[in-house]
Amino acid sequence: MTLKTIKAGMLPLAIVALALNSCVKKNIDFENMADQQWTPELAIPLVNSNFTIKDILLETDKAGQISVDNTGFCTLVYKGNLFSVKGTDLIPLTTNNVNTNYNLTAGDVVGINATPAGSTYTMNFSNLVTYATGNASVQIDELTLKTGDLNIAVNSTFKQSSVITISIPNAKKAGVPFVQTITVPASAGGNINVNQYVDLTGYVFDMTNGGTTTNKFMVNYKVVATKTAALSTVAESFQVSQSFSNQSFLTIKGDVGQQAISANVDTVTISIFKNVVPGGGDFRINYATIDFTVENSYGIPIRLNNIQLFPYGPGQTFPFSSVPLPAAYTNLDINTPLVIGASAYTYPPQIGGPTATQLNAIINAKPKNFIYNVGSQTNPGGTPSASQRNFITDQSQFKVDMELRMPLDGGAWDFIFRDTIPFDFGEQTSDNINSMLFRVYANNGFPFDVAMNLDFVDTNYMVMQTLAPGTLYADVIKSAPIDGNGIVTGKTEKTNDFLLSKAQVENLKTVKHIIVRAKGATTNNGAPDIKIYDHYNLNIRMGVKGEFNVPLNK
Repeated sequence: MTLKTIKAGMLPLAIVALALNSCVKKNIDFENMADQQWTPELAIPLVNSNFTIKDILLETDKAGQISVDNTGFCTLVYKGNLFSVKGTDLIPLTTNNVNTNYNLTAGDVVGINATPAGSTYTMNFSNLVTYATGNASVQIDELTLKTGDLNIAVNSTFKQSSVITISIPNAKKAGVPFVQTITVPASAGGNINVNQYVDLTGYVFDMTNGGTTTNKFMVNYKVVATKTAALSTVAESFQVSQSFSNQSFLTIKGDVGQQAISANVDTVTISIFKNVVPGGGDFRINYATIDFTVENSYGIPIRLNNIQLFPYGPGQTFPFSSVPLPAAYTNLDINTPLVIGASAYTYPPQIGGPTATQLNAIINAKPKNFIYNVGSQTNPGGTPSASQRNFITDQSQFKVDMELRMPLDGGAWDFIFRDTIPFDFGEQTSDNINSMLFRVYANNGFPFDVAMNLDFVDTNYMVMQTLAPGTLYADVIKSAPIDGNGIVTGKTEKTNDFLLSKAQVENLKTVKHIIVRAKGATTNNGAPDIKIYDHYNLNIRMGVKGEFNVPLNK
């Protein structure tokens, strides 16, 4: 079992977790301890690590990124996709069933019966099909299918054998119109049923019917009958049923109508705050900013009519109910690509910055999440012009990305850290130890202080011994000096010794874990603003030396 709770975390305490979890030896080699020479540094090393800002922060915050400018100044960056709507979501294709019936006319009967046996008689008929999508507002000029099935079922009571040719002049693949022939045997008085399947992948349907309408295409039928000995009557008929199914599109051109595009309400996690509890510490970030990037690869005018960001954290209260947005975010028209396959980008005004005290106040309240709601509308100006009709592909998307930037410029204070690591003291040699000295050495180039203590616990997490009894925290890392701009000007060294008596060492026999407790703050308990640069470095070392009543190696 491992207990791990960061009650509130920023830079000072992340280094404690990183150092002890990654570098602490899991037991002490007593056989070598007695022969070690104590130096101003360490005897038996338990920790010896160097850290930069990336080592410290990104180890404990996997979702964040560190952006470094040309001066080395660091900014913590969170990037997230608020929502993305693909073209296939905007225009769903549904099954279209087309039924075409043809009953022999009196003229057909006369013509067929007058035709010599073995000769042919031709009949032509057609059906103007109205094509429906899953969205009634969509008007299609042209549809290119990525996939599609056409299932044809012919039911005939015709007494002559025949061949039915079905053609769709305005559905073409590689420039060749759709044509399909079906052989239908002569009926001897009952129903004849014939079924046929056609793959429509790659077909381009012109649905303008010669430029006069939308969502329509003509299906032509030609029946060539071969006369048998039987005589036909007007009671004979053909029923041709066609089912357009399993369709997906590559491209659609036309008018998608005025559709509302909105995402389900969801959250963006600000992971640096995910383990924060109310009252567990405070910090101050100056100049936080939020940028939105809107990518549109629909050939459709879109108006962004609503973005809302609500800070949220269980048990937390915030200075504003939502992030205040500039007026430009109301009815913001999004740029539209002019050619298929291209994307157009829109960069709404930045939120925040040096004068945006509202956003800084929200960020400094440590929200665990931003709850977002985004709304928009297609074709806000109405029907698209004839010269610039809408287009959409299966890869088109309307995507809104958010980037939260938190420059590491500010302060932090009263941050509490708690972590547990495995550790086995061992029982076989501790009887010979009169005392044990732990030394913690820090060479710090960061502008923060850390105080800490260690609780040695058994398998039941009962505290057997504390490294610094009688105090909650002991100062182990002292802030580096800073100038008037909050920039580090040097390094600070600090060494702490913690002596355990024989009785206290005896308490360590059953130790199986070390619980680390730490408290941190930036320079002068967060009072002045400090700045973090990528060249800052911290070296932390920890070691142990024992005094023995008999040589261990004799």
